[in-house]
Amino acid sequence: MLEKLRKSDGVSGFLSINESIYDSYETGHAGTALSTAIGMAIARDLKKENNEIIALVGDASLANGLSLEALNHLSDLNNKVIIIINDNQMSISQNFGGINKLLNDIRLSHLYLEGKNILKGESKVKRFIYKNLKLVKDSLKRSIDKENWLENLGFNYIGVVDGHNLEKLKEALEIAKNSKESIIVHVSTIKGKGYKDAEEDKLGDYHGVGAKSTSKEKDKVSWSEVVSESLLTLASSNDSLCVITPAMVNGSKLANFFNKYPKRSFDVGIAEEHALTLASGLALNGLLPFVSIYSTFLQRGYDMLSHDLARMNSNVVIGVDRAGIIGQDGSSHQGIFDVALALTLPNSRIAMPLIYSDISKLLINEFNYRGVSFIRYPRERITRDNKTYKIEVAKARTLNKKKNAMKAIIGIGPLTNKLADKIKELNLDIDVYGFIYIRPLDEKLLLNIAKQYTEIIIYDPYSIKTGLYSEILDFYNSNNIKIKLEFIGIPLEFLPHGEIDEILDKYKLSIDEVIKRLTGE
Repeated sequence: MLEKLRKSDGVSGFLSINESIYDSYETGHAGTALSTAIGMAIARDLKKENNEIIALVGDASLANGLSLEALNHLSDLNNKVIIIINDNQMSISQNFGGINKLLNDIRLSHLYLEGKNILKGESKVKRFIYKNLKLVKDSLKRSIDKENWLENLGFNYIGVVDGHNLEKLKEALEIAKNSKESIIVHVSTIKGKGYKDAEEDKLGDYHGVGAKSTSKEKDKVSWSEVVSESLLTLASSNDSLCVITPAMVNGSKLANFFNKYPKRSFDVGIAEEHALTLASGLALNGLLPFVSIYSTFLQRGYDMLSHDLARMNSNVVIGVDRAGIIGQDGSSHQGIFDVALALTLPNSRIAMPLIYSDISKLLINEFNYRGVSFIRYPRERITRDNKTYKIEVAKARTLNKKKNAMKAIIGIGPLTNKLADKIKELNLDIDVYGFIYIRPLDEKLLLNIAKQYTEIIIYDPYSIKTGLYSEILDFYNSNNIKIKLEFIGIPLEFLPHGEIDEILDKYKLSIDEVIKRLTGE
């Protein structure tokens, strides 16, 4: 089973209700456990059922706004939920911030296992235990002068429990089960316990490990690395440029930037909404913020994009990392919906590079734009090369041109560039145009294309139809141009996990599959 973990014919890396009757919920984005558990607890009580609802929450997720909203709500309800805080002082990498400090205070001050109100009012022996536990607790609080903020919210609390001691865990969970009210079991663990390399990992290399990849692209670099290198270059001559990321310093390859410019670097933790509104504040006060955020997590910040950025014309550049099919993380992480969200925003531009050297030019373009800019880049890896082309806003690039071609492909992203190379190699009578900007479009070129070709194909392996295809279709409709467009792109569904190449093949989006379609094979 492990050799197929996260592969197309294997199990998911996350909980999946389609895989097991024991997976009652599907995870992927942090911070969702408590709200879901409250909903389940309310439903249980309304249906007069008798079972426990348990939410397992990571300490890093506890700082997420959704978790705090849920805690605030639960403290005012009579619907019991058992909350287990898995405290390993790690998110993907090491934790930081106020919530982490509060948990650290608890780790230092709670040196015993307590059941607080649970033992209150029971047998004489239990009342005696409770009284003495309370005296010890009060003494510790007075000596350290700190209070447990979780208890102050009104929750019964047990902790800190050694999460690698089965007997102590069983004891704590038995107390939690017997509680009549919501209760928090604070468990301390070591991330990767039992595997030395994982235990010592402070960067997140072992955060989401799948089966060994069959990729042969280890000699190439990631788009995230290219973006980070370009930001370093630009920041050296512009003191206003700063970088924000929600807990993705290492995933987005920003460690070098953070090390070189610590005062202009902000890791806000698992707080995408805060990251975006923070960027607005920086921009409104004259700085140039770049927000590096995975496409899938950008979905969480739509209101901030609309209300706090686009509405006020905030000059913020958003690096949409992991745009398109991302592979092994599966349906919760595929980056295929961000364009659809961005297209609803006035005062915005959306772009995607075709080749390695496009990134630095796009960054310069968009830092000079007054409004919100989205620069998308995929998880694919690329080769550094010396090719360089001029980039103008709303200007596409001709990638292949034949004298009498009647068929044209309008595509976007690095795969379009590869497709054009393959069409050249096969000497097919197909013209290929690489669009860098989805908004604004190259309208002059689109008008010429409509006059010249009898068959027009939109190739977008990075997004659903609401993207490049819908923008081009809308342009033609707005100009009363009757034209038939064929779409080769991602269907409107949640894509499964697997290797990127496997998923591209499955949906007939890979270069080989598209060539077969074009040639009728």
